[in-house]
Amino acid sequence: MTWLVATSQRTWALACDSLPLCPGSWLIALAFPLCSSQWLAVVGFLPPIFRQVGFAVAAAGVTTALAAGLNGQGKEAIGRLLAQCAARGRVLQAADFTMSMSAVVAFDGMGPFCLQYLPVLVFSVVVGHLPGTLFVVSVRLAPGNHTVSTTVVRMQQLSFLRQLFGPPPLVAWLAVQALGVSGRG
Repeated sequence: MTWLVATSQRTWALACDSLPLCPGSWLIALAFPLCSSQWLAVVGFLPPIFRQVGFAVAAAGVTTALAAGLNGQGKEAIGRLLAQCAARGRVLQAADFTMSMSAVVAFDGMGPFCLQYLPVLVFSVVVGHLPGTLFVVSVRLAPGNHTVSTTVVRMQQLSFLRQLFGPPPLVAWLAVQALGVSGRG
């Protein structure tokens, strides 16, 4: 038992010494909540768009579920692509560009509904590429083998902060500030 405690203390000391100085692990940790916040914002705006178009509640639910389901397909596809040694940097660049363009087209208000919904589907698939790629990159950017788990957990913990400061709480705060809307009766 003493050996286990000594080994754990040594590993923890190594992790604490090298992680704060490794900017790559911090950048990956920040990238994950940013991409997941974008997806949450885009998919979160689907119900009001469907309501504006005149969709029935059931149809809006099915179309939103399709967008969410395609996100999972994007995660599965990137796993296969990365296993075939795809360039991780290129994947991240292509995903970022595609997400930006599809979000602009989806919300520009031009054209019929299907031309706005199709980019949302593309966005959802492509944003699914990011978590898998970021997890692979986080393992490679960890300062050493002894900090891989700490680097991955940092990425996950910062992603959890998105739930506190991401699109839903931010939009709620903006509504209160701009409109004086509150949940109090």
